Amino acid sequence: LFQQLRNLSPKALQEDYMVDGTWDLEALKVDFELVSRMNPEELLRELQRFSPGAVKEDYFDEATLEWDMEGLQEDLQLSRAQHPQSVFG
Repeated sequence: LFQQLRNLSPKALQEDYMVDGTWDLEALKVDFELVSRMNPEELLRELQRFSPGAVKEDYFDEATLEWDMEGLQEDLQLSRAQHPQSVFG
């Protein structure tokens, strides 16, 4: 699963998914789901459910026309962790 994540997100680091020498499979699954969807507009809408102040300008650079996918995914993961009984499942 880590290799699949790494194929989609080359910045993924193995040590981010290891806890006491074992894989944190839940974190891997969550991140893989986020990365595999890779639709930034959809991810932003999902984040805005719990962080209404999140705006496109926080994650999209008009000058380069690039999304900060890492920042968007991290913020969404934090929102999911803070709202475990939410519609995120």
